Amino acid sequence: MIRMEHVWRRIAFAIIVISDRIIQSQSYNVGTSGATIFSGPASEEFGYTVQQATNAQGKWLLVGAPWSGNRKGDVYKCPVLGSSNTCNKLNLQGKVQRFVQPLSSLLNSSPEF
Repeated sequence: MIRMEHVWRRIAFAIIVISDRIIQSQSYNVGTSGATIFSGPASEEFGYTVQQATNAQGKWLLVGAPWSGNRKGDVYKCPVLGSSNTCNKLNLQGKVQRFVQPLSSLLNSSPEF
């Protein structure tokens, strides 16, 4: 038979452990006030990957959509600064194909020594 003293010790220990976990998890909250929300087609898995980028035109978020364009994937460019929360599709399918084709022809050719 378990003594009541042991039961209360276990309950107190459980309360301490749970309280500690709650306190630790609160330190990882991210502030959302003033956040800009970008949205895109859910069917394309918009937002699967996100990368920050900077160029001469400003700061951007590059957002991946792996099921875009017959599931070949594409990237959206979203402006970080300003009031716009609209992303532009970069339509990389044709551009990538033009780059890959010359490489494949180089790989298929025999080297000359």
